[in-house]
Amino acid sequence: MAAIKTDAARLVKSLVEKYQEAGLLGSLSCTVYDTAWVSMVKKVIDGKEVRLFPSSFQYILDSQQPDGGWLSYGSEINGIMNTAAALHALCHHKSARLRLDDALPLDLDSRIQRAEFALRQQLEKWDVGATLHVGYEILVPSLLDQLEAQGLFFEFPGKHRLLKAYSQKMKIFDAALFYSTEQYSALHSLEAFIGKVDSDKLKHNTRDGSMLASPSSTAAYLIHSSHWDEEAEAYLRRAISKGEGQGCGGVPSAFPSTNFDMIWTLSALFQGGFTLEELGMNEVDRISEVIGTSLERGGGLLGFAPEVVPDADDTSKAITILQFLGKPAPVEPMIKESETFDHFQTYRFEKDPSFTVNCNVLACLLATDIQKPHWANLSPHYATMLFTQSLMKFLASWVQGDSDTLTSNDSLVQRLLITLFQALTRTLQAHNQDGSWGDKQAEPSAYAILTLISLAPLPVGLAPQIITAIDRGRTLLSGVSGASEPDFVTYRSKNFHKAYILAALNAPLIEQNLDGKVSQLFYLPWRKIEKLQKFSKRLPLLASLPDWMVKASLIESHLFLPQLLDIRLNIFPRKDMSEDEHFEYIPYTWTVSNNLKGQHIRGEFLHEMMIISFLNYQADEYMETCVSACFAGRLDDARSLIDRLFHEHSPQKPGHSLSAQNGENGATNGAGFTSEARKNDITDGEGGIAKKLRVAEAAGDSGNGVDEPRVWRPTVQEDDVTKTLGRFVGYVLNRPNVQTASI
Repeated sequence: MAAIKTDAARLVKSLVEKYQEAGLLGSLSCTVYDTAWVSMVKKVIDGKEVRLFPSSFQYILDSQQPDGGWLSYGSEINGIMNTAAALHALCHHKSARLRLDDALPLDLDSRIQRAEFALRQQLEKWDVGATLHVGYEILVPSLLDQLEAQGLFFEFPGKHRLLKAYSQKMKIFDAALFYSTEQYSALHSLEAFIGKVDSDKLKHNTRDGSMLASPSSTAAYLIHSSHWDEEAEAYLRRAISKGEGQGCGGVPSAFPSTNFDMIWTLSALFQGGFTLEELGMNEVDRISEVIGTSLERGGGLLGFAPEVVPDADDTSKAITILQFLGKPAPVEPMIKESETFDHFQTYRFEKDPSFTVNCNVLACLLATDIQKPHWANLSPHYATMLFTQSLMKFLASWVQGDSDTLTSNDSLVQRLLITLFQALTRTLQAHNQDGSWGDKQAEPSAYAILTLISLAPLPVGLAPQIITAIDRGRTLLSGVSGASEPDFVTYRSKNFHKAYILAALNAPLIEQNLDGKVSQLFYLPWRKIEKLQKFSKRLPLLASLPDWMVKASLIESHLFLPQLLDIRLNIFPRKDMSEDEHFEYIPYTWTVSNNLKGQHIRGEFLHEMMIISFLNYQADEYMETCVSACFAGRLDDARSLIDRLFHEHSPQKPGHSLSAQNGENGATNGAGFTSEARKNDITDGEGGIAKKLRVAEAAGDSGNGVDEPRVWRPTVQEDDVTKTLGRFVGYVLNRPNVQTASI
């Protein structure tokens, strides 16, 4: 442990020393995409046009892969953008025919052909609809336009969808925003708007020569400006020499990244339980001064570097750190700038909310005096770590009496418990035999360990599995060099990378449960769970599933059960009917099936499947008892009634929606379930829908001199059947998943 603490102190000290030496920090890894744009910058020197950064062009040549493409950094879209930008650079240099002392490579044509083939392969496989990369719907079409200008045309299955997304995005495009005195995040990707904005009108947007600290955007500005900008040239030279590439020609996606390096490194180390004394009080104090000054200059907001567009991610982390250090900063500017109706946006005009950003904002709000119930790294373990840490802080604030949100919202409690438990079991299930997580790399494993540490206090009976997984993961990390290259991020910060590994090795494991309030939330029938666990292991399908996973599936099913019981009688009544003993097995069949192969469907869909399963059981029972009795000898009438109900409850019928089902067929609340008044009518009203079964004597003689036997026949009116089946049909047809189904 002493060595871990020493490494953490050295990391913090190196941040301060590098900042004092250069006045900036930049630890993000080099990217092919940005380097390709920088390589295309040319300048007239002594009357001769030359490549200004030949080392960047050489970087592109050296990093071309055997298949003709360029690295994807673990993401399909990054591979496409890197390959497209690099191919554009190769074609650009060929067409420019620049005469330099170092001639163009003899195999340039072959390289272009291989790159074109690789890009076609990538585009052919690309699932456009599943892409989450910020701005891809503008960046990729722009690159394709640049390649078309070079005579290369690409057709692929997702092109229509891509261009449709591009068209939608460009509807809000306004070139005037680029010329205004206020900066917007789009300036970070100026290369996407070539031909749509006038580079000669953008000089006022530069800061220290850069266009929002983006090498690619600054390069595009220089390439398409009719007036040379010496400061922009100087910025690109700094990005090459002072960035992580250290003069190799490569540039990062953002430079400098001073605030990012300081904030996120310190945040990770604090998460890992390092104290101020262990990290160095003087060094931490110096970093906090820099962060505080940036916040003050930005009016309570900051971005990843000084004088760039502020964002909620870096701002929330900065405020959280200062709060921890006893130097509180106001949170109101962030709320005013970023809060929308139902989430916090990273930047203005953001298209899709960021899950991880909202996790960090939630953690920030919980760390400050403001207690409001508010609800790119590509590793799923990173998002899970942030999410669970934020929710556990939220749970802790409720335990301490700082929030009454859980006390007054049972539905929120149930969803919170399910979410935390799923995060725990899925992290355990993703644990590899060698002690790692993900693709057997260090950083995702660090995220997973910190996730398990934050969830360890939950009273769910899985402590042995949690402790074993943490110990094995730490054994793996202890032998890992901090210089290993992760491929799950668009860019990499070596400081960020090392800080999280140290945090995972150092964070204390709190094994004791939270107080009685939380234990009551997780009240579970342990004897019944143990009994069903033993029974389940006798089933061939579950024989190979680890005992703890069977147990976890049973626990998860019981966490779903309260939500299902709340709506159990909302469609079909059960007054005076036998107990439906099968009910509690329904959620278990879904949770254990969902966990069987580790390929999980989302919780909302899982909940929907549980509902439709018990409704199908109830519908079958209702048809065999009430409907069969009411329509005895009139099967055609029953068919006609069902056809009519499907027509009346069709989602296309005007005025019929999930949120309001009116008239004789019942009324539902916004969630699609019957209101409390309707629920009482179903179960307790006079002449209720499902009357008690009674013994009926056969009337008259059967014709053969033998009396009819005594049988149970429910007495139910046709109007009651119509209402009940109408609720069932209306509920199913108007579920969002049904309405959006392809068939």
